[in-house]
Amino acid sequence: GLAQFVAGEDLGAEEIKREVRYRHSRLGQLYERSHSRTVSKTIGTPLSEFTSTKEMVQALMDAIEGHRTAYEAGVEHRDISEGNVMMANGRGFLHDFDNGFNWKANRSDGAPDYLRHWRTRSECKERTGTFYFMAVAILQRRDIIHEAHHDLESFYWLLFWLVLRHTTYEYTMGSSPLQDIFGGKSDRCLKEKFFILMFPTELLSVKDNQPLTELLAKFRHLCAQGYNRNNRTEKPTHESVLRIFKEALDSNGWPSDDKAMPY
Repeated sequence: GLAQFVAGEDLGAEEIKREVRYRHSRLGQLYERSHSRTVSKTIGTPLSEFTSTKEMVQALMDAIEGHRTAYEAGVEHRDISEGNVMMANGRGFLHDFDNGFNWKANRSDGAPDYLRHWRTRSECKERTGTFYFMAVAILQRRDIIHEAHHDLESFYWLLFWLVLRHTTYEYTMGSSPLQDIFGGKSDRCLKEKFFILMFPTELLSVKDNQPLTELLAKFRHLCAQGYNRNNRTEKPTHESVLRIFKEALDSNGWPSDDKAMPY
C-alpha cells in the first residue's frame, strides 16, 4: 500500500526574496516549505488506466491500507489525489508525502505536553491537499485541524471523480456533475460536495455494476456522518472504510470487461 523508499534528500536553496501582492486581504499564517527529492523503487501507472473497476477499487483499498500504516507510524499524508495513488501489477500504493506531517514527532522532543499539543495543532492547521479532493470540512474552514478522517473523505472524492470520468454512470441531479462538482469555483465545489453528502438518497450509480454502486453509497454514508448535526462524533475510520471496501470486493456481480473509458 506504500511506495518503497530508496533515498531522499532536502536539497536546500539560497533564500530568495520576492514581492507579491495578494488579491484577498484575509491571509492565514504562511508556512515555510523545503525543496526535497525522493527516489522510490516502486514504479506505477495512473489509476485512470485501470483494466476493470474491480482493479481500481482494489488499488484504492491498498492505498487506504498504506495510509493507515503511515498514520500509525506517525505520518499524515494530507494530499490524497489521483496523482498520489498509483497502481503496479494490479495493486495500488500511496506515494508523494510532500504535504505530509509527522504528528508523533512532537511527542518525543522533550517539550512540555501543552507546548507539544499547541505546536502540533498549529502545524496541522495549514490547509493542504489537491483542491478537487479536499474534504468538505477543510474547504469550509481555514483554521480546522487536518486529521486522518479528512484524508479518508478525500479517498471518497477520488473514487467519485474516477467514476464520473471513466465509467458509464447515472447521476440524478444535473447533466454535468463533473463540471459542477470539480470544474467550478471553490464556493460552488463546496456547495455541491456538501449537497451530495447530505442528500437523503443516492445520486450516483454505475451502470450494470451493483458492487461499485453499493460501495459509493456506503462510503458516502460514512463520510456524511461527520456532518450530521445530531451525531458529529461519528467519523470514518480506517477500519470502517476498509471494511466496506472488502465487502465490495468480496461481492458477486463485478463486470469482467469494464476498463477505464477515455476522458
